[in-house]
Amino acid sequence: MTMKLIALALALASSILARGCIPSAHAAPFLVCDPYPSTAPQPDSFSCVLDSGAAISIPATKNPDSSVQLHYDLKTLATGAHTAQCAAVSSLWGSSPQSGKLSFFAGIPAAPANLGLSAQ
Repeated sequence: MTMKLIALALALASSILARGCIPSAHAAPFLVCDPYPSTAPQPDSFSCVLDSGAAISIPATKNPDSSVQLHYDLKTLATGAHTAQCAAVSSLWGSSPQSGKLSFFAGIPAAPANLGLSAQ
């Protein structure tokens, strides 16, 4: 079962960067964003806040085509509801604004109640 939640698009403060980051959480569980185009300026890292805690610096993951993206393993989160907000960080242009708040559930949701089969 693959479940993908998409947060609001990350608005970038710099007009140098033509592409925003859309963090999402998968059932795998990872926090990811679309790759930045390899022909455009690339962020060096991402700053993410999980559940309103302290900011975590996450190095940008380099892809084979030289693009980069956010890719952070969420396996240590406890089962339950969580939130995440991220910003792209570059030594050249500073930090983008934080993304919209992504809300997601870590763990396997309970099975629906009152399910049954009947003859037709």
